[in-house]
Amino acid sequence: MKKIALFFVIASQFIGTLFAEDKVDFPSYVPLLDTPNSWETGEYWKAFKPGVPGYPFPKDFYFAENGNYIRMYPEKAKIFYMTGILQKTIPGHWSIRDFDPERYAKASPAVKQMVDSYINNKYPIPTILYHAAKGSELPTKEAMKKAGDLWMGDGMPEEIIYRLEPVFQYLKDGTIWKGSSMSCTTEDALTKFFKENLIPRLEKELPFCKDQKHKWTRKELRKLCDIYCEEYANNASSRPIAWGMFLSPYYLASRSDVMTVAEKGADDFAGARARGMIRQSGGKKVFYTWRGHEPTEKYAYFKNGARLSCRQDRAEQGLPLPHMWYYLFNPYFKGANYSTIESMTGSLIQNIEGDGNYQLSTLGYIFNKMIDYTERHPDRGVAYTPVALLMDYNHDSGHFSQNGTTYSSANIPFDDADQMNSGLISDLFFTEHRHVKGSKNYSVIASYGELFDILSPNPEKGIDPKIFDGYKVIFAMGGLELDQKYAQVLTNYVKNGGTLVMNIKDLNKFMPLDFLGVSKTGETAKGNMIKNNISGKEFKENTFTYTPLALKNAVALYSCKSSPLITRSKVGRGYAVLIGLDYMLQDETVTAGTWKKWQKKPLLNFTGDFIAHLTAGLTPLEIRIRPEDRGDITWLISKKGDGWTVTLFDYSLEKELSISNARTASISAKYNYQSIPFEIICKAPMKDVMEQYEDRDVNYETINGNIVVKESMKAGDIRVYDFQPHKIVLPPRERFVNYALNKPVKVSSTLKKYTARPAVDGRCDNDDFWQSGANKTGRAFEMPQWLEVDLGDIKTIDHIYVQFHCWDDRSPEVRHFIYKYYIEASEDGKTWQKVIDESNNEDIVNPMGLERWFNPVKARYVKLTVLRNSGFSGAQVVEFQVMGEEKEKFQPERKSIIPKWQVQFPDEIKNVPEKKKKYLTEMTPETVKPGWMPAGKEWKEMNGWVTLYTDNSDEGGAFTKSIYGESVFEAVYDIPPDAIKFVSAIGLGSKSREASVEFKVFVDGNEKFNSGLYRFGMPVLPVIVEVGGAKKLKLAVTDAGDGIANDYAWWGDARFIFK
Repeated sequence: MKKIALFFVIASQFIGTLFAEDKVDFPSYVPLLDTPNSWETGEYWKAFKPGVPGYPFPKDFYFAENGNYIRMYPEKAKIFYMTGILQKTIPGHWSIRDFDPERYAKASPAVKQMVDSYINNKYPIPTILYHAAKGSELPTKEAMKKAGDLWMGDGMPEEIIYRLEPVFQYLKDGTIWKGSSMSCTTEDALTKFFKENLIPRLEKELPFCKDQKHKWTRKELRKLCDIYCEEYANNASSRPIAWGMFLSPYYLASRSDVMTVAEKGADDFAGARARGMIRQSGGKKVFYTWRGHEPTEKYAYFKNGARLSCRQDRAEQGLPLPHMWYYLFNPYFKGANYSTIESMTGSLIQNIEGDGNYQLSTLGYIFNKMIDYTERHPDRGVAYTPVALLMDYNHDSGHFSQNGTTYSSANIPFDDADQMNSGLISDLFFTEHRHVKGSKNYSVIASYGELFDILSPNPEKGIDPKIFDGYKVIFAMGGLELDQKYAQVLTNYVKNGGTLVMNIKDLNKFMPLDFLGVSKTGETAKGNMIKNNISGKEFKENTFTYTPLALKNAVALYSCKSSPLITRSKVGRGYAVLIGLDYMLQDETVTAGTWKKWQKKPLLNFTGDFIAHLTAGLTPLEIRIRPEDRGDITWLISKKGDGWTVTLFDYSLEKELSISNARTASISAKYNYQSIPFEIICKAPMKDVMEQYEDRDVNYETINGNIVVKESMKAGDIRVYDFQPHKIVLPPRERFVNYALNKPVKVSSTLKKYTARPAVDGRCDNDDFWQSGANKTGRAFEMPQWLEVDLGDIKTIDHIYVQFHCWDDRSPEVRHFIYKYYIEASEDGKTWQKVIDESNNEDIVNPMGLERWFNPVKARYVKLTVLRNSGFSGAQVVEFQVMGEEKEKFQPERKSIIPKWQVQFPDEIKNVPEKKKKYLTEMTPETVKPGWMPAGKEWKEMNGWVTLYTDNSDEGGAFTKSIYGESVFEAVYDIPPDAIKFVSAIGLGSKSREASVEFKVFVDGNEKFNSGLYRFGMPVLPVIVEVGGAKKLKLAVTDAGDGIANDYAWWGDARFIFK
């Protein structure tokens, strides 16, 4: 049975980007493992947020300036205040030395204000000053005590411990390496650190370290990295930040003095590594993301070009605009508590005119949407990632660059284990999107969904079995070395219900073949064909090497001819899966790489199929997509309360041609992003679902007890589906009081019935707006024009919101709307002061509207004066709001997905059988006075099929038996003796904004229905009139007093209903 959340029913003709195509055949993968009926999260997975012991901040998420320099200078702060950005961000990294009471007492007012803002608001405080290579003055104990746990720790992404070159350079000749990130150091401090701390320890524990001929092993390099990071942390601040790009991130995250795990990035790989670091170290870590400036530059305006190259051949950097939505939103969805992006907040504003009046940039509008979402939905849940990618501690777990070597500077050539790890990570699990190749991995997505965490425990420190709680599968990456204790932990994990996937090349006496239910029948063999024994699908491969196996108590999942290649064995309550192929690689190498060529062994073709079957059924929400869309759509599932959420992104930039014909000379060609369908099957017992990004209902079916959602999305779309075992009610919210809401308003002029009332009704409907009038000729709009609202009382106001009308099509092919305007405030309506002056504005109208702040003033009257509209259409104001500091609580409602053109009749009308209806198209009226008629047409010919429109799209409500009522129109019908009701849908059969009519229904001369002013953009309305016992029915349509131009009114499926 098809349903809609909140029990609405959607008509079958509703199509478009919201819903997936009904006939899409989504492939499903048979699970290789038992499908769970419960999905517990691990003990160390719990979200670190307000209310959790040890979490020090009042909010779950903060977006911080990249530094706090603007707040130190009032003139700089002012321009961010006027755009509302300052109010939505917090100050960024800072020096906590100033928190020392003695230093604070001597500080400037600006510094004191900064310190106070951190303390009073309990803002998080990261620092970047106190590392061993800088030689900075360390904060005093008193300063650290004052900052307390608000101090997240010290460190920035590109410190010297993210690469080995400085160490090897100093070991070689005692000099300081010159290269990336060294600008953050001082030569004296770094020399002192090497000479007094690092080198003495290396000489003791790695005595060969200065031998230039020594061939370093992975185990030795891992120890070198750990010592390097440990000494660096020990000789800096007392609270280091564990950055994922450091050489030993998992070691640093495990330190008791570390409260923050951080990533320079928030792509899907960075999220997997950060979650692994946090969960492996016992949870309860603050998650901090720092993102680069490069993807944002083509959308930002930089006054001094600090971020831009001055080379004449510089091409502007930046990701495609749809990807920018994900770039800004991803930190929040990934679970970050603290996020910053280089060059922000500067890139969020622009001053195109150079007159000091700043507006939001393209990024600023996206940023506002992101902040709005975080405030609407503060509960993100906990990321549910059922697969742990288990990295060997001695393999380089922090860097998976595809250049054929591991451990930078040492440049150890890849072995086959590295080849597999690189292939799985970079080519399968976390791929750079096909449309942004070469973007330095700024758009890395999870092709199979974000199902993975990356773990890398150190067996020498002991393995805490609890780090594996919550994972359904542990996938051992290549080169995993197991000692007896490590193997026992994994064995117990399997016996208690988990699944372990191992490669045959990594087995040893502690993890023998017998445990995996097979035995060897030979050393090696060659093959070039693989068969999936479950689906029967075969894969043609380049030559590969495998180990011949005999089944004992295992079953063969994949095979080469009759020889098992991948097996599954039941062990206790879990499974042991063995990969009998040599790291799933082909034998021959191919040349790969862009800036550096290297010899790569590609993964075998069947690998993706294996991963799809292995991960099938592991989550309570199954996401189904077309095979061609894998790598474009990605998703993240989270546990939220008693239910589940899934967030989906569409990275595809494919476009399609669409032609719009409005049945006039207006024919428009558009190249819209293609819509990608998908399906979500909820296997957990849920009762309601809603889409959180738009806070709307969802079209779904219930199949075999499972909620099934079928929708589609385009590039840049964000979808967040919330499934709960109860009716979902949006949480109460807080907003600024709109003093102008439904208050008296005056205007300089009005076009027809485009009155001023919609401009203060709070609806922000782009199709419902005040429009100023034309001149006496009716062929031009006089400017300037104004709108004045009376707030009723004198209020203290400090910001406004204005939304000007604009066309849906904002492509370069059509003229843009640019408004020049100013806003004034007055206490008495006579003496005015300008609070906003955009007389020189050159910024294009944004359909999201404009929020502007100013110094607080007292006012009862507020006037918007429009000087110019580049569309030459007069003043067109959709919404005008006036606010101050006062806030109010309100209860938001879910948006219905029922389109305005789909008329809503009660069930008693919808369920009437056809034999109980008589359509007016089957009757002859007693009298009829038709309105305007096309040349050569009779009124009767016009009746019948019509589509009623409510917007400029080609979608509308189809009615097959309708009465044509172009104004001015009257028709009188005899009411059948047994009729009890007259029913119709009323609306407009054209897309003209000039249309304005009034529908009326009379029964025996008495008016029983009056639509009031009806204009294009209003919903198609239901008409239900009692006619039992009456004799005559008259239908009437007036021109609403402004002429008949384009008044294509219709009575859709007009009919009588009988008992």
